[in-house]
Amino acid sequence: MSDYLAALMVGNNDAYVELVDLGAMAPVNVFTFPDTFIVSIAARTGLLRLYLTDARHDLVLVVDGSSGAVQTSIPLLGPQGCILSPDEKTLYVASGTAGFSKLIVNAIDTTSFAVKSSGVLPLNLLAYQRIAVSPDGTRLAVASMSPAPVVKLLDALSLTVTATITMAPGSSPQHAMFVTNDLLLVWDTNADRLYQIDVPTASQLTGATVQLTSDVSWHNGECTAYSRYANRACIIKSLASPPVNWAVSVVDPFAKTFDTYTGFKGPPTPICLTQAERQALVAVDHRFDSVPGPARLSVLDFDTKAITHDVYTFATTDVFPAWMVTTGRPWDWSHKLRVTALITQILAGIVDDSGGVVIPPGGGPPGGVAPWTGRWRELPAGTRDVLLGLGLHELAGLASPSTQRTEIQRLALSLAAGGLTRLASR
Repeated sequence: MSDYLAALMVGNNDAYVELVDLGAMAPVNVFTFPDTFIVSIAARTGLLRLYLTDARHDLVLVVDGSSGAVQTSIPLLGPQGCILSPDEKTLYVASGTAGFSKLIVNAIDTTSFAVKSSGVLPLNLLAYQRIAVSPDGTRLAVASMSPAPVVKLLDALSLTVTATITMAPGSSPQHAMFVTNDLLLVWDTNADRLYQIDVPTASQLTGATVQLTSDVSWHNGECTAYSRYANRACIIKSLASPPVNWAVSVVDPFAKTFDTYTGFKGPPTPICLTQAERQALVAVDHRFDSVPGPARLSVLDFDTKAITHDVYTFATTDVFPAWMVTTGRPWDWSHKLRVTALITQILAGIVDDSGGVVIPPGGGPPGGVAPWTGRWRELPAGTRDVLLGLGLHELAGLASPSTQRTEIQRLALSLAAGGLTRLASR
C-alpha cells in the first residue's frame, strides 16, 4: 500500500484528523480541531486539502492538508456526510432544514468554495447521512428510512430527483453504494439485508437481496464500502454470539454469498478502501478495553482473503474513530516530466526509426530529451510493448476524469503484460 489515510477521531469536545502513510505505516501529522463535532471527512489527492463537516457550528471546514489550518468555511445547517466527485471538482454534503425535517444535498465548488446547487428532499436528515456517487460522477443516491423507507436517485449536476424507489415497509435502508453506473447496493441496518437496485429502470431487484446473519447493534457512519476490484461489499456487523462478536461481512452480491471475518479485539467502526480497492481498512475502537488504549487499524486483503489486525496504532487516545478516507500520493512532477520525455522518445521512435531509447541513471532523461543512441526497432517486440505500456500507464495519471484514467491504465497494463508474455515465450 502506498496511499495516505486520513482518519477522523472524535472526542468529547474536540476532533482530530490523523494522517498516516500506509506504505510505511507511520504517522504523518495530527491536526486538532477544538470545540467541534466533526461528523465526516473527505480528502483531495495527496492530502492537499481536507473537508470536514462540523455539525456543532453548522459549517463545512476547508483545511490545508499540510498545516491543518482552516482556509475557509461554508455555512450549512447540521452538515453530516460528505463525499468528493470522481474528478474532485465538487464536494457533496448532506445538510438539513430547520428542525431537520428535510434533507438537503449540496454541491460545493472545490475551487471557489461556493454552493453551486442544492436539492431539497422530503426526507428527515439522519445522523451520519451518506451520499453515494456513481463511478462516472453523473448520479447521486441517498437512502433513508425516515419518514418512509426509500432510495432517491439524483442528477449530480442539477441535484433534481430523477427517481424514487420505495422499499418494503418496515425496512431501514441507510447506506447506498454504487457497484457500477447501473447497479446500486443498499444496506438495511435493521433487517441485515443487502438490497440491489437497477438504476436505469429505478427498480429493486427483489430476487437479488442478500440476507446476512442477524445483527444485535445499529451501525451509523462509514460502516459499509464496495470494492470494484474484488466485486465485494464490506459491512461492519456485531454478531449475537459469543456474547457480542464484532465482525466484517464481505458480500458477493452476484452469487448472493458472504464470508465473515472476526477476531477484532474491540468494536470496528469506520471502514474504507485503499485507492486500488485491493484492501479494506478498519479502525478498531479500544476505549472500552480493560486497559483503555488508542484505536488500532486492521487490514483485510481481498486477494489473500486474510485479515491482519493491529497493523497500526493511532496516536490520539480517548477518541472515537468516526470516518476514514484514503488518497493517492501527491505528484512528483520531476519524475513525471522525466517519464514524459522518455515516452516522447518511445513514441517518436515508433513513427521515425531514426533514434532509440535512452534511460540514464535516475530513471529518465533529466532536464529534457536525452541524445538518441541505438534504434527503437532493434529492441525485441516484447521489450517495446513493456516499455510503451509502462510509460503510457504513467502518463495516464494526467487523464481526467478518473474513469478515463482507469481505462487508459488498464489498456497500458494489458499492453505491458502482452510484452512480458512474448518475452517469456522466446
